[in-house]
Amino acid sequence: MIIGIDASRNRSGGTYAHIVGIISELNPQLHQITEVHIWSHQNMLSQLPNRPWLIKHNPSYLESNIFMQLF
Repeated sequence: MIIGIDASRNRSGGTYAHIVGIISELNPQLHQITEVHIWSHQNMLSQLPNRPWLIKHNPSYLESNIFMQLF
């Protein structure tokens, strides 16, 4: 199973803690998860642990203003 997480609009400290906590504690083999993809801005992705099953995506438009992000 492959999981995708869209965290592109999440910028608050509570959101960071929540996502980092989930990724840090996740045991993908237990749930037959082969990959977890997460899309977010670089600040959040840098706080996530590196795992072989975790693929971090940071499209350049996520670092832009709100109008570019919505576009």
